[in-house]
Amino acid sequence: MTASTREPGSTGFRYWRRRVVFTVFFVVLLLLSTWISVIIIDLIATQTHGVIRVILLAVAGAGLLWSFAYGFSLLRRTDDEKRLGVPMIMHSGSTEAGRTAAGRAGVTMGILGGPLVLFAQLFVVGVLAAALVASVQRYNSIEEFERATGKKVPRRTAARTPWTVLSKPR
Repeated sequence: MTASTREPGSTGFRYWRRRVVFTVFFVVLLLLSTWISVIIIDLIATQTHGVIRVILLAVAGAGLLWSFAYGFSLLRRTDDEKRLGVPMIMHSGSTEAGRTAAGRAGVTMGILGGPLVLFAQLFVVGVLAAALVASVQRYNSIEEFERATGKKVPRRTAARTPWTVLSKPR
């Protein structure tokens, strides 16, 4: 491949080192989160009894299912993106104001809910799995895809949800 036929932004040692580091980072996070989730489910299954066990296992199972459903929903592509050949790239589906409000709420809940951090791993493992899948795609972002292929991808707009209406900063 000559220098004139290379895809811009996808060659060179620094680029591929960064891609490998991100992939290894997501593998380590996914393994750690999975390990903690297995420990939590094992503790629930072996150390609780009766109705409490059933309720806690149901909550843990629902959390795991939700995390995978939410995580892989971030990889969905629009019909235009599929037609253009855009790979599964993670999309946040949120606006800057929504992310800021979520960050403030996250810090507040982190302070208040510190002891629940380990249990919260059940709700993260699916998102980490989706991030790992996205990190091994040919392009890591829409901008990189557009730069490399010369195709313009229509921008997404955030859908109005009950959460975006409630989380508007005042």
